[in-house]
Amino acid sequence: MKILGIHDGHNAAACLFDDGEIVAAIQEERLTRTKNENRFPHDSVRWVLEYTNTDIADLDFVAMHSKHMPPHRTREQIMEEYAQSQDLTYSVKQMVKKTPATDVYRRRRREERLSEIRRAGLPEDKTVFLDHHTCHAAAAYYGSNWWNEGKVLVLTCDGMGDDL
Repeated sequence: MKILGIHDGHNAAACLFDDGEIVAAIQEERLTRTKNENRFPHDSVRWVLEYTNTDIADLDFVAMHSKHMPPHRTREQIMEEYAQSQDLTYSVKQMVKKTPATDVYRRRRREERLSEIRRAGLPEDKTVFLDHHTCHAAAAYYGSNWWNEGKVLVLTCDGMGDDL
């Protein structure tokens, strides 16, 4: 089974799993020479597929790392948001997250991300959006050798991500 993994946020990247093994992975910044690249990793996707001689038709899934990835922001914009986290504007934004406006926003962002999938020539019908925190946990779990020793507890502690 071939799975193309895509991270389209800060430190954008792509990787290819073939029957559970990582056969190629690269961050977008290595190809664009832009530190902390923060966009859909078109160059990384192309590189991973070319490096592994994989045709898009051979992909079983395209796994996107988050269900609700926010729009791309610069590091400075993110730091400014953190700095403002104690003011009234931030409090209002947090309240709006609990309204139907959030559903509209999420649908729009999902369509924007699917548009990038289509632009890359990837199969939309094979694309899945995975929970941000589950992806962190899976990376820790499968990246260790503990998973074959019985039950494992993985805790993620992240200030951002799906539904935070």
